[in-house]
Amino acid sequence: MAVHCRLALRYALITARPRGQRGFTLIELLVVIVVVTILASIAFPTYEELVKRARRSEARAALNNAAALQEKFYMDNKSYASSMGGIRMKATTENGYYVLSVPSSNTFGYTIRATARLAQAKDSTCATMQVTQLGGKTPVECW
Repeated sequence: MAVHCRLALRYALITARPRGQRGFTLIELLVVIVVVTILASIAFPTYEELVKRARRSEARAALNNAAALQEKFYMDNKSYASSMGGIRMKATTENGYYVLSVPSSNTFGYTIRATARLAQAKDSTCATMQVTQLGGKTPVECW
């Protein structure tokens, strides 16, 4: 019982404030800092992943647009374009997070590739996305 009373008295002395003083104790501030740090360490990686996924949609839209332009080019020329310039499309996506290229094309088919760059290069899952004339889209988890 005596130990309990001494601990209670010690706690009361630590947290006691003279009359008229307002504010927070050092312990209260440290607890808040620890809680905020824990929440931030959970939230920040989730936020980064959501940003990467949002930027992938830019690559998907550009690849689908390029595929449509390739088909239009084929209707006019009876072969597929061998470069992005051939279909009159810029080699980078709208915000510049992906570079577009045509690594292979001939009379029978094409492959259009979007390669991540800048901050999006950290996206190891979908660093390279592709679409072919048959509608094949790789990697599947990025589409």
